[in-house]
Amino acid sequence: MSTVVLLTHGNWGQTLVEDVKKQFGSSDELIAFPLALEADHEEYLNHIRASIGNKQSLVFISDLNGSTTYKVGLRLALEFDGEAYTDLSLRLLLDLLSHSLEKRKKYENVVEAFKNYTTEDTKMEEIKFARVDHRLIHGQVITKWMKLVQANKIVILDDNLGKDAFMVDIYKMAAPAGVDVEILDTQTGAERFNTGAYQKDKVFVLFKNIASVEKAVNHGLKLTSLQLGGIPYEQGRTKIISAVSLLPKEIEFLETMTQNGTEIIAQIVPEESSMSFAEIKSKF
Repeated sequence: MSTVVLLTHGNWGQTLVEDVKKQFGSSDELIAFPLALEADHEEYLNHIRASIGNKQSLVFISDLNGSTTYKVGLRLALEFDGEAYTDLSLRLLLDLLSHSLEKRKKYENVVEAFKNYTTEDTKMEEIKFARVDHRLIHGQVITKWMKLVQANKIVILDDNLGKDAFMVDIYKMAAPAGVDVEILDTQTGAERFNTGAYQKDKVFVLFKNIASVEKAVNHGLKLTSLQLGGIPYEQGRTKIISAVSLLPKEIEFLETMTQNGTEIIAQIVPEESSMSFAEIKSKF
């Protein structure tokens, strides 16, 4: 038996579930999750994730290709090793419930299409710039780097910052006009990039420290380049340039990143020359 999950804008998915059960019956479990107009994307995702729990053989059907429900369905299908379809209709739902291979083959399982499509280059294009800077959004980021890379969104990946509503508001207010700011934990951020959530954006990714970079990378985030721009000195650290000091274990992690294809540089402001990882490593 499968669990079929309908993701719809508004309540019509629940009405469809009731009608199918009444008119046709089904041996599968049918659940609908309406997306309210004012709903937060991540809250909607987490609500569904908590509700489906440990259910097996999951099939997600969203109502609109490319929409929030589509992206949530794709993310959940990847996470729970399920199937995902879009453009929900009565015919699609009945064909999927029939368990007939020929009927199911008429529709594209978007999870398989996603897995089979080489998205590496597309994903990397979403991230225009990635920087480690303990000050996060501040004068140099706003007046110099943002102007240089022309990003339209700042995504801060940090496991603690998003829990502080006051600081979230502060950073959002510090961004330039017309630039959105999202603050996500490292796992959610990696998942969102890996499922193409920012394909239409030019994203400036910020990390407060190397530890956050390592967590995000361990969750699957891939970076073509990473700039070290603000890591303060404290005992045990080695100063690389004026505003960047590193620990030996951080050098080891950064070397692993370079071996996996990430270019690592240290640079404070655009008008200064950058330092390559080979030069950084020579300081140790």
